[in-house]
Parts: sequence; C-alpha cells; structure tokens
Amino acid sequence: MTNVIIRAESRPLPESRDLAVHGLSAVQGAGVLVQAFYDPRYVVREGNRLKEWVRSL
Repeated sequence: MTNVIIRAESRPLPESRDLAVHGLSAVQGAGVLVQAFYDPRYVVREGNRLKEWVRSL
C-alpha cells in the first residue's frame, strides 16, 4: 500500500483527488450491489478490478 501512496503523492493534486474519488465510488458501488442483490461476489470482483487499476497507476 505504501507504493500506492507514494505514487499518488507524485501526481498533481487535482488528479490525485479524482483518482481517490474513483476508487471510493467503486468500493461504495460494490457495497450497494452486495446489499441490493445479497451477493458478496460483487465486492470480490470489484476488489480484484481495483487492485489491477491501482497497479496500473
């Protein structure tokens, strides 16, 4: 996780905020889907996507 923080700190502030909002909205959206469909696989799937997305930054 430290590598992610260091990389985010090297980005311009507006871009860092946008990336943070994107990650937060993805997690919250997955949580909504879990509650709506009673299926925890949504969190697992989105978590895997987010890991790949963060690694690509």
